[in-house]
Amino acid sequence: MSNILGITHDLSQALQKKDHNIANAVKLVQITRQLLELITNKIFAFCMKHNIYIPNVDDKWVLSGRARCNAEERTCEFYYRVKIFYTVVDQHLKELRHCFSETNTKILTCSLA
Repeated sequence: MSNILGITHDLSQALQKKDHNIANAVKLVQITRQLLELITNKIFAFCMKHNIYIPNVDDKWVLSGRARCNAEERTCEFYYRVKIFYTVVDQHLKELRHCFSETNTKILTCSLA
């Protein structure tokens, strides 16, 4: 996870610089994608070696404890993206809003300019 965050952080920092042209930006994105694909391949190899199940994101997700006849058909991708990822992002945003009021945010923004 730290490798993935490090790679995406480096890309983010590079793209925020104003001296890059579009050709350099596209090249950076391509390099980052290649690095992320290498990491993904290593993760898949690790899972295969240790018999860890990797769910197919296009498979149907069935919620346990619910009647299946009335349940909406959703994919694993929907479950992990909407139910898990978005929920975590919302919790982080709530925490940040709690720590930094609108006034504090404006003061910090003005001090950076």
